[in-house]
Parts: sequence; structure tokens; C-alpha cells
Amino acid sequence: MVKEAELRQSGKDWQQRNLAFLNREEVDRPLLACTWGSYFPLEMFPTGAASLPQGYLRPEMINVEAFLPDYERYYQFHQEAPDDVPWVAAPFIGIPWTEAILGCPIAASAETIWSEPFVTDWGQLEGIHYSPENPWVQKLREFMTVLGQHSAGRYPVGTTLMRGPADILAALRGHTNLALDLYDCPDRVERAARLAADVFIGSTRAQLELATGFGGGYCSGYIFRLWSPQECAWNQADAAAFLSPRFYKQLILPQDARVAGAVPYCFFHLHPPALYASDILADVPEVSVIEVNIDHSGPTATDLIPVFARIQRKKPLVVWGRLRDEDVDNLLQSLSPRGLCLAPIVDTVEEAAGIKRKLEVRA
Repeated sequence: MVKEAELRQSGKDWQQRNLAFLNREEVDRPLLACTWGSYFPLEMFPTGAASLPQGYLRPEMINVEAFLPDYERYYQFHQEAPDDVPWVAAPFIGIPWTEAILGCPIAASAETIWSEPFVTDWGQLEGIHYSPENPWVQKLREFMTVLGQHSAGRYPVGTTLMRGPADILAALRGHTNLALDLYDCPDRVERAARLAADVFIGSTRAQLELATGFGGGYCSGYIFRLWSPQECAWNQADAAAFLSPRFYKQLILPQDARVAGAVPYCFFHLHPPALYASDILADVPEVSVIEVNIDHSGPTATDLIPVFARIQRKKPLVVWGRLRDEDVDNLLQSLSPRGLCLAPIVDTVEEAAGIKRKLEVRA
């Protein structure tokens, strides 16, 4: 592993910019990390998705090689995109991996892939634990291996989306049942959250064993594609939108902190309905970066500037999604470039270049 001091002496601008972002150092402009085209998995990977049978999925039904043309298209696009982070491949984001590992039925249609709750009573989870022999874990590792071979050193291969403890609980029980369980049997919820974190951590380690380093460090995911000088993964708490801050802090936060502490760098993904958690997570030392998704239904990135400013005071911030021209302008005018990464979804290299020019003018 290349040490941070050696990275700073390497002369590679993108590495130094990533380090400066992670450390919230003074910089001339924000970091730029573009996503091409869509954040809907079946739109991102149309060739691979077309190979999946419709109906309930088993791991042996997933042909990893069928996805490689999609990964190659993304790689080639990002060879031209003028951003500041490497393109990274990770196992197909459309599979609810952790839910599948725990036993949720996984189903696919032409439009989406989803998990179905199967826990009618929390007691059903007794005896369930993480196992490297789980067929879904083995499929994850197959994805990592095949992507590493396809990369041949051209791009890094990192960990994929594994949801997060809150999301996993909601998937196991269903949102309505989980909401009732918070009052009726919080001890059961707490134990299940620990199990969810155990499976998350075990599955993450199984991927990291096969991750390919890049530029002296590692990358995670292929949404906001951050690079770090040591191993990294990303966590999320979409289902925190259904929890009160009290229940989140009492039952979920300890496991989110465990997940974050399992890797040197943990990037945390949030949506606007759960942004109360950003104030909580900003005080968790194990969380390295907070990323906020700009949803189609709103609010806009401009609307969220006060929240972004609070996050930036304590953690590096990624703003990811469709950003309007006025959003980019307002973010650059209102926020410090220190610890700020803009991660817009773009349709063309020219669109990415236009955003890069705005950042450079700001510098």
C-alpha cells in the first residue's frame, strides 16, 4: 500500500485532489465525479439486465459475463469524461445482495428487481448468520473475480451497494411491520440490526479480498465513485425516512457505526427524507463522507444548501444526481470548495466538460 505522503509526492493531480477532499483541505475548486446517463440499475446495465430471467431469481441464474459489455461502455465513456476520480466497477447494483444473503426472495421484471419480506416473526432469524459459503456471497465473489479479469488493470474493482442495517430490516419485515416492531419488540429489532450489520460486514470483507487497487488506493461503488488511500465501502440508511430520530439513534446508529468502522473509509449515502440523520452521522468518527442524493421528486440541490453547509462543517460532502445549471451555480457560490464533491449525472462528455469549466472558473 502506498502511503499518503508518497501519494502527495507522486505528482498525480487526481490523487492529490481526492486526498484533499477526504481531509477537507483548502482547495481551488470542488472535486468532480460524473455518472453517465442514469442511476436506475436496469437502464445502466441494459445488456446484462436483458440476460436475467423474469420472476424469482437464484444466484445460478445470473450470468456475470453477460454484464461485461455494459461495464466496458461505462469504462470507455469515462476515459473521455473530464472528472477527477477513476471509473470503478462493482458487482451489479441492481441485485439486493444483503437481503438475498439473509434469505429474502429476489424477483425481477422488465422494469426493476426487488426483494420480498419473508420474516413473519423475528424469531425466524434465530440461527441465521453470515457464511462465506452462502450462494449469493459466492456470486458476489464471482462478480468481483470476473470484473478483475476484465479490467486487466485498466480500472479498479470495488465493493457494491449493500444497502444498510435500516434498509435491510425494512426489507426483511416490510416497512409497516417494522414500524410497529419499533414499539412492540425493540429488543428484537436491535438484535436483527446487529445481524444485518454482521452480514453487511462479512459480505464487504468477501468483496474486499478480491478488490483491485488503483493508484495506490481503492475505490467503492460506481455511483459517486470515490477514491481513498485505503480500503473503502459505502453504507446507506434510506429507511431512516420511516424512523424517528430517537429510534434511529437507539436501534440503528450503533450498527451503522459498526459497519463504518469495519473499513478505513466509509462513505454514507442519504436521501432528503432521511436528512435528519446527516446531523447525527456528522458526529460519528467512523463515517468518512456523507453523500446526499438529489431525488427526482425534490427538493432541489439549491433548496438543500443550508443542510449541505451544516454537513460541510464536519464532514466531506458529495452532492449526487441530476444537477440543473442553476444548482451548480448556486452550490459554487454558496458552499466552500473545501470538502465538496459535485457528482452530477450527465448524458454526454460535453455536458461533463461544461460543468468542469464552471468549476475551473470558480477556481
